[in-house]
Amino acid sequence: MASPTVAKGITIARSRTSPRPSRLIRTMLMQCSTADWPTVTMPELYQLARTFALAGKPGEACRYLEEAVGLRRYYQYKALYEPDFDGIRNHELFKKIVPDEDF
Repeated sequence: MASPTVAKGITIARSRTSPRPSRLIRTMLMQCSTADWPTVTMPELYQLARTFALAGKPGEACRYLEEAVGLRRYYQYKALYEPDFDGIRNHELFKKIVPDEDF
């Protein structure tokens, strides 16, 4: 374990073995939460959906996928064939956003 960081009297231990994908997710979420939605681009929303799908978080993945599809329906078609969504393809929310019979 690396040396702890002290900020305003609170000690936070940092681990050298923390997974890096969570850092990417955290960075993208910080950008989305601090920006107005119109400034967040459609590819960023779709990328967040793919990242959460790969992380095994179907609820969050579907949330961002639904936002991307709402802005541009092309992402609905793209998600149908995207291998990153294979882990959540049978999830109820994913099926509502990307139904097979529409294409």
